[in-house]
Amino acid sequence: MSSIESAKKGSKKSNVVEFSGILEKVSEQHKISKIKLKKAFQGIFDVAAEGLKKGNEVQLIGLGLLRVRDVPPRAAGSEDAGKPRAEHKVVLLPSKKFKTAAGL
Repeated sequence: MSSIESAKKGSKKSNVVEFSGILEKVSEQHKISKIKLKKAFQGIFDVAAEGLKKGNEVQLIGLGLLRVRDVPPRAAGSEDAGKPRAEHKVVLLPSKKFKTAAGL
């Protein structure tokens, strides 16, 4: 079984395609070293994170739109837990092209 097909142990929901498997497959397909490819991906991640921190949405052509969504605080189960606070979540709104390619 290749790393792209391996499932994360203990995951009940679905199989997980790990980053190392993606690097391996893309490096083979495009004849690029894994080290160079990993640096390129890290650069993309860093720039995307910087944009999200500034409150911007990040458009990744072919993949979708990344945005930060505010999640309102939930009612605390216990008053000892302190005041509930709002959270921020990064969400991906997949592009039509990505949905079609993934069969969604």
